[in-house]
Amino acid sequence: MMDQYFTRSGVVKRRVFGWVLDRVGAKAALGMLLAGWLLPAEAALEVDFVTTRGTVTAVMEYVKAPMAVANLIALAQGTRNWIDPRTGQVCHGSYFNGQRFFRVVNNAAVKTIETGSSAGNDADGPGYTFPEEFDPSLTHVPYVMSMSNIGPNTNGACFCFTGNITIASRNGRNTVFGQVLSAASRAAIDAILAAGNDAATITAVRVRRTDAAAIAFDESAIALPVVQAVASPLQVVPGSAVAWLGVQPAASVLQAYQSTNLTDWFPHYRHMVGAGDALPGAGQWIDAADVPARFYNFSLVTCPTITGITGFANRKLTIESPGAGTLIYQFNSTGTGGTYQNILLPGEPPFFAGPFQVRDEIPACFEPYSFRVLLYANGLGGAPFNLIRGGLDAVGSTTLHGRHVTEFSSSLTTTGFEDSGALELSRP
Repeated sequence: MMDQYFTRSGVVKRRVFGWVLDRVGAKAALGMLLAGWLLPAEAALEVDFVTTRGTVTAVMEYVKAPMAVANLIALAQGTRNWIDPRTGQVCHGSYFNGQRFFRVVNNAAVKTIETGSSAGNDADGPGYTFPEEFDPSLTHVPYVMSMSNIGPNTNGACFCFTGNITIASRNGRNTVFGQVLSAASRAAIDAILAAGNDAATITAVRVRRTDAAAIAFDESAIALPVVQAVASPLQVVPGSAVAWLGVQPAASVLQAYQSTNLTDWFPHYRHMVGAGDALPGAGQWIDAADVPARFYNFSLVTCPTITGITGFANRKLTIESPGAGTLIYQFNSTGTGGTYQNILLPGEPPFFAGPFQVRDEIPACFEPYSFRVLLYANGLGGAPFNLIRGGLDAVGSTTLHGRHVTEFSSSLTTTGFEDSGALELSRP
């Protein structure tokens, strides 16, 4: 009996009586068979995504992208806590069962199927983020698995499979952490692509380890953010203040959802201890206790390290943009504006310069490894709106280093051009 399959390198081989043969080595392999030799099957850590349109099996790149692999396996098996984006409650169960492929792109340039967001818009996730992992040998060739994000270092639970197409634009932006090798799995991806948005659902996820190295891979030992529920007491002064009396540790995010009826829950409070921030004391102010009754779901996300910031006051942000040159934003003491310079060529005077303001049409957002900010740089050619999504990778003695993806546009209602490159952010 013989069947065709794809190896991890994409080479077509054939399996004959459980033995791996290629066209060149068929005679040699047959001789080994007759001599009583055993050829081991290809070994790996594999994940089966059982969907309503077929099963997709991915071979996980746990050596080259351990954080992404560990995160997916632990969420799938229910061994990692996550935060319900609807209520703020800390959950402990299989994350992906019932998730739909909410975004399906199927055109000449892009073929991807994406899942991992209950809201279907990338706006929710497991309640934490973690950085990218890039390896030059893992690129967006046909039928790979990669993390989805909304900017550098914003990985969570969303991921996608590519179809029969190479998408070079995602290299260096999205972490590739799995390969889809079998013809049957690729056919399932093609079926989901053909069906469109929300037409396929994950019904089960199975993890299989087929060699000693895969068995030895311990997802719980990989340095990822840790989510836990917190039940520290509150101090309530009606009509004045609610204070959380716990002590928040370094490199962490404390957050709370609130409800006045135990049915409808909303994000209510968030405090991050970022890079270089002093630890807060007990008694964080939560709200003004201005309603007769309010209920809270608190959670604490503790990160193994943290490079994120909690504000721009007195900082200098420098981004390198191949299309726009070097942009230097010097923030004022409130972090709400400042002055900028646009230098097109090294050593030349600024081509554009002037004041800028932080705009809140897209609110500034600060995460443990990233930030987002919308600036209006007065006089910056025809693209004064600068939506900067920055990922912070390393903490230096005087600066933070990372990458950015920035959209430059003439107004909030027009689509401009997108550029990316290195960034530096000074430490106060």
